[in-house]
Amino acid sequence: MSVVASSVMVMNPDLTTLDAAATLAAATGAVRSRRLAEVADLEVLAHWAGLHASDPADGPYGRHARILGDVLVQVGGEGTPSVQDFSLGEIAIARGTGDTATRNALADVLDLQHRLPRVWRRCVAGEAEVWVARRVAKLSRRLPLDRVGVVDAAIARVIDRESAGRVLEVAEAKIIEADPEAHQARVEAEKQRRYVGLGRTDEYGLRTIIARVEAGDAVYVDAVIARVADILAPSMPDAGVDEVRAVAFGWLARPTELLQLLLEHTTPDPADTDAETDAVLDLDLGDAVVGDGPGHVNRVLAFPADVLAALKSMDLTPLAPKVVLYVHLHQAVLNGTTGVARVEGLGPAHPVSTPEPARACGRDGQAGAGPVRPGPVHRVRAPRSVEGTRPSDHRRGLLALGHLDLAEGRLRPPHPLPTR
Repeated sequence: MSVVASSVMVMNPDLTTLDAAATLAAATGAVRSRRLAEVADLEVLAHWAGLHASDPADGPYGRHARILGDVLVQVGGEGTPSVQDFSLGEIAIARGTGDTATRNALADVLDLQHRLPRVWRRCVAGEAEVWVARRVAKLSRRLPLDRVGVVDAAIARVIDRESAGRVLEVAEAKIIEADPEAHQARVEAEKQRRYVGLGRTDEYGLRTIIARVEAGDAVYVDAVIARVADILAPSMPDAGVDEVRAVAFGWLARPTELLQLLLEHTTPDPADTDAETDAVLDLDLGDAVVGDGPGHVNRVLAFPADVLAALKSMDLTPLAPKVVLYVHLHQAVLNGTTGVARVEGLGPAHPVSTPEPARACGRDGQAGAGPVRPGPVHRVRAPRSVEGTRPSDHRRGLLALGHLDLAEGRLRPPHPLPTR
């Protein structure tokens, strides 16, 4: 700390003479100086673009420009001037930045000067953060010139007094207001990009799920995970919050068991005393919960009492999904030696040291999500492989198990395998 302090004192010897009030004034001046320096950098870039705004094909070297592909390009939005493409490389070298960064900076300053002049005046006066103004310019670039004024007027009023996050929120709202038809078209286009993706299974048997879904659906999914995590937490005292939530997320893959779990932990609404009272699932939806008063629970999550009683008395086992797993084990595993199972589509499973092959399909030694019983085992003769878990394993050792039927609670082969 002493080295840093001494170096600062050498670099700023005049600061030692400043009292508290003067230091605050110096801090304000430093911020304004930084903003003006960023403005000066952008102004130089815009001036360079002005010097190279003519069509290179019309100059004395027009023939060479056409052959080499030096043409006018419009890097900014509608209404901004064009610039010679090859000139951007020169100014990028002079600024010590890459070509892409230079193009982005030029597009931003041209948008600010020609499309958002009120916001730009705030920047020139040192009253606004330049990076925030550039972000607004980028967000509004797709707007037509005759509609971007709505954004310019709104942002110029708040950019010097609101936080950066609030300014960007206002910008996004005004962009929608300026061109609602285009926004709706973008919404529909983005909906077509919704997806759910699975990562690769790692060596620990874990996998990553990534989903892009409706915001409302995400709120409900998070609420269900939070509710299930609250139910499971007492039975997992040594697990952290994230681990419990991950286990709760896994329950979404088993809707029948999830419904049973929620029903077992559903309580009547204490606000109602009528015989036809509804029971609620106690999901915390945060701001998504709507109702007629404080503490009101969204009725979408409510069960009529008679329906709740009927669901609790029903056998939901037939609704359980059927999962097919093909598991390969070495003969040594059945003889009591610790080994590794290979689950097709998932990769190597955790070590197994039990004569019950189905245990390789579960988590932490459990036999999977539902009742499982081992079925017929078939020996496959094949050459030895390096891994010791693939179908080419030791010709006397490899075991190819059938598929696990979680609904029926047994393990049976899908088809007979050849034996010799």
